Amino acid sequence: MRQGTLALSERISRAAWDGDGKSCLPYLAADFSFVGPFNNGTGFGPDEFIHYLDRIRGALKMLDTKTRTVRLVWRGERCEVVLLLEDVISKSGKHVASSRSTLVWHMGERDQEPQLVHMHASMPTLQKTGNDLQEFSAIPQTTTAQPAWGYRGARPVALRDASGVRHVLNYDETLYLEASHQYTIVHLPGTSFRVRNPLTTVLEGLPPFFVRVHRSYAVNARLVAGMKGPEVQLVDGSTVRVPAKRTKEMREALQAAAAESALHEESLS
Repeated sequence: MRQGTLALSERISRAAWDGDGKSCLPYLAADFSFVGPFNNGTGFGPDEFIHYLDRIRGALKMLDTKTRTVRLVWRGERCEVVLLLEDVISKSGKHVASSRSTLVWHMGERDQEPQLVHMHASMPTLQKTGNDLQEFSAIPQTTTAQPAWGYRGARPVALRDASGVRHVLNYDETLYLEASHQYTIVHLPGTSFRVRNPLTTVLEGLPPFFVRVHRSYAVNARLVAGMKGPEVQLVDGSTVRVPAKRTKEMREALQAAAAESALHEESLS
């Protein structure tokens, strides 16, 4: 009898926080992709995931976690999406932040274990104070920016373009992000701007409904009108291509991210 995705999600998260990527291998799909909370943590494939955990081992040693909520937020014919909320605790026992992980599972036949195809883990930036850690607020509370970023409960993200102009992202208008060498192009309806940060860095500060569908693109799942073959169609008529072999996986991931976002906003109303 195969294991449930709720228990597996907790197991994967626990192993990741322990830096034990190898114990995750039986449950990772060959085309597994991830977004991690530290050091530009975006990658494809189980091997990259293990290498990522090795790179952040120093940070992991300073932290522990405790599950607060784990629940199924979306279920399709061959897909389940789990939301995992955890309290992040320093080794001194102090609560320093909350983490949020979305795990997309592919469900095979009844006698097959689920395979994890995507994991997006996010948490606030931390700073070291003495021998301990605490949450670091990247945007001062005194900012004069209007709270019009369009996603209730999410922090605004401010980016400076290549000309030095500061933009506060409106999540109801940001269609998709495009990697361009060490820059990221932010696409809005009818316009775009370029920032001096790689795509992996920009994604770390964004809500989980920004789904990386390709090494060079991340799409706002809330603004997807549909998919036609390997093309993601946005509400303004623009399109983004995904790798043909990942079309089904990306369709499920986008649907799940949009559904989770809707549930999140409903819980705040």
